[in-house]
Amino acid sequence: MIKWTIVLALSALLLAAGCKAKPVKIIKDLEYVEQIKTSRGDILQFIDIEGYKINYFVDPSQSYNLEKGKSYDVTVTIRSAIQEKDFVNDAILSKQ
Repeated sequence: MIKWTIVLALSALLLAAGCKAKPVKIIKDLEYVEQIKTSRGDILQFIDIEGYKINYFVDPSQSYNLEKGKSYDVTVTIRSAIQEKDFVNDAILSKQ
């Protein structure tokens, strides 16, 4: 009986943790262009390997020391449109 209680409790914890997980994607080799300040937060602008500009919203309380022309890997989480009233990308950067 105790064994099944533990199994059910662990299963419930795993399900609860999985439900709160945000979709995450890593985009590699993005060339940093500039940081744009807005009232809703900062935007980091990159260029991908095909030459397309990509913008990511970031928390303005965080500071990034990025160098123009350098390549970065960007880990992106997508927040729910219901929570944020529109789709917002969060970027976490790692320099190559």
